[in-house]
Amino acid sequence: MRACVHGCVRRGEHWAACPDYGREDGKCRGCVPAEARDGVMVCQRCWAGLRRCLGDVPELLAVLADMRRPLAAARCDKVMVAGGGAVAPAPLRADVIDATRDLCKTLEAWAWWAVDGVVREPRGELPLVSPGVARWSAECHAAAILGELGRICNSRDAAGLCEAVLGPAAPGFWTVAKALARWPLEDRAAWAVEPCPWCDKKTVRVRPPRFAGDVTACRCEDPQCGWAADDSLRPEVVGAFVA
Repeated sequence: MRACVHGCVRRGEHWAACPDYGREDGKCRGCVPAEARDGVMVCQRCWAGLRRCLGDVPELLAVLADMRRPLAAARCDKVMVAGGGAVAPAPLRADVIDATRDLCKTLEAWAWWAVDGVVREPRGELPLVSPGVARWSAECHAAAILGELGRICNSRDAAGLCEAVLGPAAPGFWTVAKALARWPLEDRAAWAVEPCPWCDKKTVRVRPPRFAGDVTACRCEDPQCGWAADDSLRPEVVGAFVA
């Protein structure tokens, strides 16, 4: 068995030497390594999380681009300046700028991997573009990464991609998952009629593709389960929920 290189564990499963072995009220949530899925070095949960986050990041960057427009900044007050001119908009929020920069760096760096197999240092430029341009640029980068996701996740760089997209990351760095939690997107997922294949509960949500090259993703919302799948390698499983 190959363990997930992201350090994931099986929830509720413990080694015999673990102090919480056989207990239901222990502090350890699990210490047995999660098994990597076939063909890659990450577990099913990481694989599904990567595809879900990379599928969502173009729309997220469009939202952040809209927030970065000068007219979108909130006013500090409504006091009129001498001469009756309009009050200038307040400075843009630092978290929006920092998150945009980090997300763009992540997409650019890993899109380079998709081209020549090397994670290159991104330029770090942050042009002020329209939401439409931001979405289109991010879709191009995300599609390139998704197209080579199998190769990336079967290389020595798999853990690095998981850290950049899913976390945990260095203090102050915005991973895709962290940014999505801070600025949630419109929920387009629908509840599936079929029960979860792991926990047998009707807690599965199906999220349709957001752009060309994205996938249909299914995820069990039960926090004790964590089952997830998409139609990239398991179309027969996902098909049962979207038929």
